[in-house]
Amino acid sequence: MMNEGVAVQQRKVGKDTLYNRLRARMGEPVYDRWGQTEVWLKAFKPDLVVVCQSSYYDGLHWMECCHRNGIAFVTLAQACDEAFWPTADKLESLRDMLMVSRLNTYVSRDNERFVATVIGEKKVPNSHLVFNPFKVPYNAPPPFPSTKEGFKLAVVARLYPAHKAQYLLIQALAQEKWKKRSLKISFIGGGDYRSYYERLAFNWGVASQVSFHGFVKDIKQVWATHHGLIMVSRTEGCPLALLEAILSDRVVIHTDLGGASQFIRDNETGFLAKAPTLSCVDEALERAWQARERWQNMGTELGKEARNVVPNQPHEHFASLIMGALKQK
Repeated sequence: MMNEGVAVQQRKVGKDTLYNRLRARMGEPVYDRWGQTEVWLKAFKPDLVVVCQSSYYDGLHWMECCHRNGIAFVTLAQACDEAFWPTADKLESLRDMLMVSRLNTYVSRDNERFVATVIGEKKVPNSHLVFNPFKVPYNAPPPFPSTKEGFKLAVVARLYPAHKAQYLLIQALAQEKWKKRSLKISFIGGGDYRSYYERLAFNWGVASQVSFHGFVKDIKQVWATHHGLIMVSRTEGCPLALLEAILSDRVVIHTDLGGASQFIRDNETGFLAKAPTLSCVDEALERAWQARERWQNMGTELGKEARNVVPNQPHEHFASLIMGALKQK
């Protein structure tokens, strides 16, 4: 941002420990033991604060501080983990803050519906659907790769079992039927669990069916060499991997949550696993395999439908919403 000429104010914070991340999930002001947020807000006096959250209420403390000091704010929720709920008192505060926020944005309709349920409402007030900027061409998908040597699916996500649940794919591939099929799965993404996953793949006898590539900078190359995306996450918003695969006209196999459920028509433009469990993942993967000769056409239709919803320049759409919120009185 600074390279683009944006004036950036930085605040020093404490260590990013697991304990602090869990406290943040519970809506606790982890780095604000001495009221630093309030002091900073009073000194900086912003016209508008965008409370960007990795979940949907970890920015509650910022909302409360803004509201106490008469500072306008908007919220952006990047994901919803249905396993983590606010405590009863924080739930009421979250409802109050979303009611007075000038704008509440979500990256999937599924996430907005869940937050509405959390606060006891049918719909979150002043809510809008937004999308994160992507790094693939909007209208120029790569050619569909040859299938002469088999089919390749990519899992584009950090290696993190608790959320991304990639171990379910290794368990599924360990079944005898998959060992006889020409299907390979590439794990694209970094993380501390790579050695664990490599050991798991070896011990479950699927090392020849999977490959680990770490973080790949050129995502366009991934979709030039793979036939589809598979993600079996336990929780999501609308991951970039999903958007980029769809805009690359690739078929998607995904758990039925987050952005996937708003894009994919099951068995028509993709495949939805009912839940992040071994039986559900295997069932969806089996349906996909039986329809593998349709993957190219399904991906093309999925991309076509998505372009009716996803703007070419999502950052411009978000900026226009923010400017509208700024002009409100």
